[in-house]
Amino acid sequence: MNRITIVAITATIALAGLTGYLPAEKANADETDEIPTDTEQPTWPKVWQCDNDLKLHADLQNETGMVIFDDITYITNYKTQGLGRRWSWGIGEIEDEPSAYRYSIILVPDLLGFLAAKYIDFATADEDGMAIPSITFTCNKR
Repeated sequence: MNRITIVAITATIALAGLTGYLPAEKANADETDEIPTDTEQPTWPKVWQCDNDLKLHADLQNETGMVIFDDITYITNYKTQGLGRRWSWGIGEIEDEPSAYRYSIILVPDLLGFLAAKYIDFATADEDGMAIPSITFTCNKR
């Protein structure tokens, strides 16, 4: 894959994230939003600092994450999706969708090389389950 192809793929993903609707992520049946106990405390090797005091933490090995915003910490499901990263929480809070997460933050590179974190509340989704990000943060890896 040459550099032009990689740039084109990155631009396509970034544009889709900036302008497109995004679907809610479905959880596996055994996933919960429970805080890990002392014996299973994850390490947080990846950290992103964003504007407006948003911090994103990721434990790649355990697919666990933390979102810290306004001095509130949310334990999340974490996964990578192509060039993006996704933190999801609030399982079971969407009516008629017990296995869907209500909230997500998706971190994607933008066209200028910055990282954009897009916050989505899937309670605002259309009848097809697609929602538009309501807030975008600019982030840097720490």
